Amino acid sequence: MQVALIEFARNVAGMENANSTEFVPDCKYPVVALITEWRDEDGNVEVRSEKSDLGGTMRLGRAAVPAE
Repeated sequence: MQVALIEFARNVAGMENANSTEFVPDCKYPVVALITEWRDEDGNVEVRSEKSDLGGTMRLGRAAVPAE
């Protein structure tokens, strides 16, 4: 899915240098990136860094995500 999103960004949205920060940490358009802070279903703030154990942090499916 990551690569499909990257290809969409590059070829449909015109973001020629889009990538994932997993592949290119300082890419111009990071369309896939590590989420370092979020709220769980109970409203508690969860925090992770690149050095944290990331087990169980993948988010799949429908979720309310505020965007600017």
